[in-house]
Amino acid sequence: MRRSLAVACLAGAAWLSACASAPSEQPAARPAAAAPRSANCNASVRVVNGSPRPVMRVFVKDPALTGWGRDRLGQNVLTPGGNASITTDGPGHFDIRIAWADGNTAEIRRVDICATPTVTVGNFGLSAR
Repeated sequence: MRRSLAVACLAGAAWLSACASAPSEQPAARPAAAAPRSANCNASVRVVNGSPRPVMRVFVKDPALTGWGRDRLGQNVLTPGGNASITTDGPGHFDIRIAWADGNTAEIRRVDICATPTVTVGNFGLSAR
């Protein structure tokens, strides 16, 4: 087929325009389809404090951004055993960072909040479920 098309293209100028617009034998690469989102995804993440220490700050950011932005707890404190629903900028993957009252911090990267909408603070870090 390729040889026939090449011969036809060489046959004359009339064929050149047809060859220029002829479809390629290999299909064009298509962008990867986004993973389907659950109908229940509400663009928020629940942070549960399973540690014995109070959490003073929670930061949630797009992984493409460099700064952590504003504290999502504001004036609130996440006491041991407490939880908070943090609204995000939409469904997708987010980096999450917490700061305990003693100044220590913990982070978890690229949490898909639709697949794992709960992040639990443990004694030494964060886990997503």
